[in-house]
Amino acid sequence: MGPLLVHTCDIARNQPVGTNGRHSFTSLATGMQCLFLPMSAQAAIQNGFSVGFAWDIYFLDGTDVKIGDRLTQNGQTYIIRGKQPYANMPLVSHLHMTAETEHANGQ
Repeated sequence: MGPLLVHTCDIARNQPVGTNGRHSFTSLATGMQCLFLPMSAQAAIQNGFSVGFAWDIYFLDGTDVKIGDRLTQNGQTYIIRGKQPYANMPLVSHLHMTAETEHANGQ
């Protein structure tokens, strides 16, 4: 599946900062191989996303990416909303993530 992953992105995770209960997005990985595809309008509606803001994103199996992580690709930010691993499948093992474009108001 690697040759099909023609994009790269940076991954950030919301992690505790200090001991006062604060959290902040911190960089987890940069230049991760992936593939961004716009989600169809029908699939976006079925998944409860806004049409035009929903994405299917694919990673190599074993990539450390979780629901709630923030991805940045070409200056645009996306929030991971769903994860479907396809593991232990020779030649086609991968992670299928669903994400939404982060809106200007941070939602």
